[in-house]
Amino acid sequence: MKALVYLYYLRIKGIVRSMFSKVSTAIFTCVMLLIYGGLFIIMLNNGAQSIYAADAITMSMAVLIGIGCTAFMVITMLLQKRKALFMEPDAFYLFTGPFPRTSIMRFIMLQSLVSSLLCGALSIFMLVILMSGVAFDFWFLGMCFIGHTLVYMFFLVLYYYLYLLSIKEKKYQHLSWYILAIFLLFVAVAVIGIFIQNGCTLHQLWTQLFTSKLLYAVPLFGWLKLMLEGYVQVNMSMMLSGALLIIIACFIMYRLMLRYDFDFIERAMQDAGEFSRMYEEMRAGKRMAMSDKKVRNVRMKGFREGAAAIMSKSFLEMRKGNSFISTQDIILLAIYFAVSFFLDMGLWFFVYMMMFWLFSSIQAAEFMRELDYYHIYLIPERPGKKLFYLLAPYLLKYVVLVAFPLAIAAIITHATLLEFIQYYCMLAGYACLFITASVLATRLLKSRKNAFMENMLRMLMLVAAAIPSIVIIFVLFSSGLANTTMMNYMSVLTLVVNVVLSIVILYGCKNMLNGREIKSE
Repeated sequence: MKALVYLYYLRIKGIVRSMFSKVSTAIFTCVMLLIYGGLFIIMLNNGAQSIYAADAITMSMAVLIGIGCTAFMVITMLLQKRKALFMEPDAFYLFTGPFPRTSIMRFIMLQSLVSSLLCGALSIFMLVILMSGVAFDFWFLGMCFIGHTLVYMFFLVLYYYLYLLSIKEKKYQHLSWYILAIFLLFVAVAVIGIFIQNGCTLHQLWTQLFTSKLLYAVPLFGWLKLMLEGYVQVNMSMMLSGALLIIIACFIMYRLMLRYDFDFIERAMQDAGEFSRMYEEMRAGKRMAMSDKKVRNVRMKGFREGAAAIMSKSFLEMRKGNSFISTQDIILLAIYFAVSFFLDMGLWFFVYMMMFWLFSSIQAAEFMRELDYYHIYLIPERPGKKLFYLLAPYLLKYVVLVAFPLAIAAIITHATLLEFIQYYCMLAGYACLFITASVLATRLLKSRKNAFMENMLRMLMLVAAAIPSIVIIFVLFSSGLANTTMMNYMSVLTLVVNVVLSIVILYGCKNMLNGREIKSE
């Protein structure tokens, strides 16, 4: 086992070293970490009301937001169709080396612990960002980090165990769906129980749900809520009960993994190779690489020539793959609107959540994959013109796409036409900015680009685009010129700033498609 731990240490060391292998990449990584770290510290020291002094609803909402982030990652993981124990290099060394089965199982749980630590940190980061109106101290965040890490580790080990069971018998392939249904059943029973006890309206039901003790009965997530609320309320019995239940659940999964005795090596090696190839596509920003994509037979008239053929090809692929908007995107937008509506947060909150959707959806868009195909460099046109036709279908797609859910939400919430136009201008501007940020990431990082670094750069561009608006708002308030009319123009200003910044980025990257500027030295 010591040899495997040392092997894992060397792999982590290699990953970190690769991030600092070039001076430009090292500087960029440090700058991004400083920006994210600074944003985290600013949010912690915002002078807001302490979590210990907050009312019961605010305290429970803060706890549930962190749990919601972890639950989202857990659900996404459990419902993956493509599964594997290891990446291909790890599988080769583990399955061909002189390692006993128990050591391999312990190594699986070691890598589960490291992944769980990262996901726990991500949940804490999202909690601090989304609950900026509440101040958290180090000890509360430490408790949250430990709790979220343990919960995610339980489900990650469960994910591996279900995969091993599916190798043994095919009837276990869909077991993760049944487990998810059981958790949803627990939540549904809690909601029905609250409704029967209080007889409240739909809006009041959600408020009562935050503070209800019935949620403590939900396995893992309810126990985490019990532990964290017990800590805030200085109730040691609640905190220890929740922590003990989570630890017992993790220990049970640990024992189940060690007791698995079916021969899984051949199938695991095959899946590791396939999963590794798909993971490389995911790192390149192809979120749909893990799903089975159906292709339709369609006809397209007026296929253009020259650089415009790139645009025609993109439109044809959208139609054949029915990828204008995915079912997952529709479900996410519906959930965002339901949360905004039932919590009575207003249209602005839905728009705020749509920005998160744009951020992830544009990351999944596969427009930059064209750079991997040699034919784009053989088209005898200017590189800047080819870049424009490469991005045009996706710019048009998202500018049109944000209008439909926003219009539906505006009608249901009885928003004015002016509010709709303001929010639409803001979202359209950010869609343009996020797409061009992907181009800039490819231009700066070249073939070393990955989804993580691209997201960090996109966040930096978001902050940079907000600076002019913040400065103008500060000047207006300082000079006493701020009024409703002036503030209404801020959405148009945001659109102009984002579009101008996008044009500047594209102009700076116009020579990308000459075939020489996207490969690392």
